[in-house]
Amino acid sequence: MIRYISALALSALALPASAADRTFTITSFDRIRVEGPFDVRLTVGNAGASAKASGDAEVIGNLDIDVQGTTLVIRKGTGGWGERGKIGGPAPVITLVTSNLRTAAVVGGGKLVATGKLRSQKLDFQINGAGSIDAQGVDSDELSVTIIGTGTVALAGRSGRARMLTNGPGTIMAIPLVVSDLVVRLDGPGETQATARFTADLTSTGLGRIVVTGGAKCTTNAQAGGPILCGPDATP
Repeated sequence: MIRYISALALSALALPASAADRTFTITSFDRIRVEGPFDVRLTVGNAGASAKASGDAEVIGNLDIDVQGTTLVIRKGTGGWGERGKIGGPAPVITLVTSNLRTAAVVGGGKLVATGKLRSQKLDFQINGAGSIDAQGVDSDELSVTIIGTGTVALAGRSGRARMLTNGPGTIMAIPLVVSDLVVRLDGPGETQATARFTADLTSTGLGRIVVTGGAKCTTNAQAGGPILCGPDATP
């Protein structure tokens, strides 16, 4: 009997966590802030706004998604679960729809993938921590990218002007993003890759690597000896 009870207990422990979906009622937003270990998938360009979370029932039951002003904020509630979700499980998947996006910020280890046309006069991407942002439809007049920590930003599209700042071992992968006038500031062992058409103002104060392709006029300043490659022959 004892063996039978033990077998039942082990079987219960082996069962997967219950999966669930939860829909949130939200208003329109053009900014997003991800505060936690979430897998966020954002579609830009559709009319209206919507939000749905999928994952462990207990985890998404303790999830806060609300709009403050025009900023949608995603964060865990007061129940308190770990950096990678409940007992090391997969991160909750959050699916969002909005008509436009101007700012995206990821704090911690979250992941944001934005699809659709990101048309905006000013577009701002920020990472603080080990998170990531992937946006392949950038179409902006001015673009700002800031990474503090080990995060990664991957971009494609176009921008008239762009400013890319990295502090730490973070990575900006933006060769498919065509920029007219580019400014890069790199402090630390990170790497920035980009494309510039007219001007490229590049400064490194660490040992990280800057690579800028295209036909831009390059101004470089490698204060700590980190490599800076700029011009048509620059190889990522």
